[in-house]
Amino acid sequence: ADLTELIVIMEDDIILSRKLSDVINFINLNSCDDEITTLGNVIFEKVDFFMEEKIDEIFSFYQAKNYENLLGTQAYALTLKTATKLTSYLDPITTVADDWNKIIQSSVVNKIRTVIPYPTQHAEFFSTIFPANKEDLPIRTKIKNFFYKNRIFPVYHLFLSYRRSIATKRHEAN
Repeated sequence: ADLTELIVIMEDDIILSRKLSDVINFINLNSCDDEITTLGNVIFEKVDFFMEEKIDEIFSFYQAKNYENLLGTQAYALTLKTATKLTSYLDPITTVADDWNKIIQSSVVNKIRTVIPYPTQHAEFFSTIFPANKEDLPIRTKIKNFFYKNRIFPVYHLFLSYRRSIATKRHEAN
């Protein structure tokens, strides 16, 4: 296997930009071993970035000043060599897979860059992971879960639109 081959890891609940393949091609031509490029994150607290390099008229590489709040990674690109190192580091599992702060401090990779604006976006679907005891859920959550599970029109679509608008505001704040 070619250890410099680029691989892209994505969650199954993301929306892909039409330009994603252009971004991946650029990353493939300009990536190094020992670096990871995130393509989408759900950021809940402010992360300070500085621009590193322009990809095209829309996208640029940014680097975080620190990685503590750079979590919720939905997609990222890395070489097979880097993926092998990351897999070895994460086995046995002692942390979440995208604890970039810990991964940088452990010298698993030397650099983590982020493509901004993100060429992937979380679909904002409601999680199907519930607490073990569903009876303990508040009534409001039970009602929401019912509409999400059954995708009842138009309530489901209204909830989804609301979640997406919240996500957009959260991303714009960063």
